[in-house]
Amino acid sequence: MKVIIQQMNRFLFAIATTTIVALMITSCNDSQLQKIEGGPEFAAVSGTVKFKTTDNNNTKITLETRCLARPSKVSPDATTYVLWAKPVSTDTPPQNMGAFRVDDDLKGSIETIIPFNEFNLFVTLERDGGTTTPSGAHVLETQILPRQKK
Repeated sequence: MKVIIQQMNRFLFAIATTTIVALMITSCNDSQLQKIEGGPEFAAVSGTVKFKTTDNNNTKITLETRCLARPSKVSPDATTYVLWAKPVSTDTPPQNMGAFRVDDDLKGSIETIIPFNEFNLFVTLERDGGTTTPSGAHVLETQILPRQKK
């Protein structure tokens, strides 16, 4: 009987610990998730953007895409996809936030920090990942407007 009580105490302790950890994770995680849609010429492409305002008022994002063709299959000169961010409320030109490729399952992803809170986010096909000006159509696009903290 004593062994059964000890096992039940361990079981209850494990459940309590798991619950506390789960609550801590969900209460500390104020990330938002938003769809990113294919541009007019790329209707089949889709993805998600997970974003969160950082302590220093930047925005950390993780972009995950699906159904992206290899760049050279879409445009013979293209070698990579580039993620761009352009602030909503200024005339600041779009900034290159990084290049990414697709895997064998036609999925791509990139994680980066963006120095804006409200911005248009889009992906283009590029010849060089270090380009400073976007060229061509928007393969994916969305607008990021974080919800206000209460």
